[in-house]
Amino acid sequence: MTAAAYSHLPSRESTRARWVLSAGATALALIGFSPAAHAACDPAAASNVAANCTGATVDQGGGAPGTSADIIGYGTGFETHLTVNVVSGASVTGSLIGISARRALP
Repeated sequence: MTAAAYSHLPSRESTRARWVLSAGATALALIGFSPAAHAACDPAAASNVAANCTGATVDQGGGAPGTSADIIGYGTGFETHLTVNVVSGASVTGSLIGISARRALP
């Protein structure tokens, strides 16, 4: 057969390029949906808790780690004896306030 008989088939280079792009897009999608990508303060806010916050925690409130269904970055404003450790490079922000806990009384 002549080269013209195969002209309707994609070249090896274009097939390889499509495979690389497809594999790259799949890898990015998996990384983007990885649970490890979610930042959180852990454990959920409660009295007598020491929480560690990593990454960018946003509007977690009193919810489970990794959730964002509140207007407070972490806490509800009713917790007592709450310690919040925000690791270097991390942040805790809320639509209303960053961290909220009940003020300790003497």
